Amino acid sequence: MNGADPLEELLADAGRTRIDGAREVVTVRDDDDAAFLDAVAKRGGAPIELVRRGRVHGRVVELDPRTTPRLSRPSQLRRRFAEARPVVLPGALAHELGRRRNELFESDRLHERLVDADSLRRHLERRLANSRRFTVARVVEGGADPERDLATAFVDDARAPRAGLWIKLGRLSTSADDASKRLRFGFGVEPDDDASGDPERHRALTTLAREALPELAWVESERGPFADVAVAAEAALGPVCPIVYWNRPNGGALMHHDGFAPVECDGQRGVLYTQLAGATVWLALSTSQLARRVREFAELLDAGEMDWVVDALAGSPVEDALRELAHDEFALAEELALPGQGRLGGLVELGPEFTAYLVDSGHAAVLHPGDAILLPNHGTRATALHSVFCGGGGPNLALSLGLRRREVTGAPRRRGR
Repeated sequence: MNGADPLEELLADAGRTRIDGAREVVTVRDDDDAAFLDAVAKRGGAPIELVRRGRVHGRVVELDPRTTPRLSRPSQLRRRFAEARPVVLPGALAHELGRRRNELFESDRLHERLVDADSLRRHLERRLANSRRFTVARVVEGGADPERDLATAFVDDARAPRAGLWIKLGRLSTSADDASKRLRFGFGVEPDDDASGDPERHRALTTLAREALPELAWVESERGPFADVAVAAEAALGPVCPIVYWNRPNGGALMHHDGFAPVECDGQRGVLYTQLAGATVWLALSTSQLARRVREFAELLDAGEMDWVVDALAGSPVEDALRELAHDEFALAEELALPGQGRLGGLVELGPEFTAYLVDSGHAAVLHPGDAILLPNHGTRATALHSVFCGGGGPNLALSLGLRRREVTGAPRRRGR
């Protein structure tokens, strides 16, 4: 025994790349070295089991959970954003949430109340009862995704009658044990208009969201996260296409990104996800970082590590893709940018082995109420990919916002003193 702390050795590893602003997160297993488990127990919170859609991805522990990490200097934040690397903004909404307990309770209860077209219509008509601009035109059962969409409301805009605004209630997955839901704001035809850069329609949709989503005002408050977003992006950005998330146990999101084009021509600069209640566990990294980890993991398999994984991948599209793409950086990035990571999806979603590799390489974060995460986007080959797990039972509420220039979204109204 040399007396070295195995936890500190892991955290100090030169290959580990922690998410800026996040607390350290590590994996734990029953067969880990006793000294490692003891060190984690002294510094960490309770283990969180990562289970999504029936698949177990292992257990993680957040270290020093009561501390508030500091963000890097502005120059480093700008570099992170330029490299499409995620940034956690710890406590970005803490001031607002501290005085919103009743509103948070009501917002989380909507998870149970919104179940079909009729409940969605009643909810939106109440929210827009005093609007001088927006009216609920009609609400229909289902939507563009027949398996997950529960109801779609179409909203008329007196100032932009051709905007084609809609608000959709849906499930996050088709898994029977996943009760997670989302409320999504959009316009036009899915998926054709998802990447639209039409400033008039984006401005109309954001204005609708400011009337129908009180939570948006919290995020856009003067003490909210947008000042840090502007520093990182070197631009004044505003919210578009909001999505309210109610994550529940066994729910979350598979690895994906929010870029729309091979090059940045659509104008969406990224996504800002804000945790309002509960906790979520994230795997988040840039396209180039994920490509690097895939190559490293493939080298471990070639060296004889984890023979059970080699056997499981034998004859699968993953095996062929690794052989073909492992040494072609450009082609590997293109494959990982495909929906579900293309032929490599079976590896990226491989739990607990590849999930643990990403966590122990530093690409995990736990978001608590008041935290936010900034996910930059510069096109599909340079974007922040991310995967989400529910961090436990109980209330879990979040608001996710696309980011575009303020000239597109307009500035929020400020209340008088």
